Amino acid sequence: SGREVHEEFHVPQRPAEELYDLAADPDESENLASDKKPFEPAAEASDPNPAHVDALDRLRDELESWMASTDDPLLDGPVPYPDIE
Repeated sequence: SGREVHEEFHVPQRPAEELYDLAADPDESENLASDKKPFEPAAEASDPNPAHVDALDRLRDELESWMASTDDPLLDGPVPYPDIE
């Protein structure tokens, strides 16, 4: 059935946020923003390690500032797919 096909080929969603220590973890296997591993099937990600909360907050602020400075349309919500004819 369609559900079986979907379950067989479905790729789980990546976590909403990812943070890696590339010097210690060049393969990006330990997401410091969450206990959830990339592509690991889990209902919800856990809270970040408290040691990394400040870095996550700073990076979120930097991203939002950059998005505002570039007039990123995602600040207004999801961007619709273009009409393709």
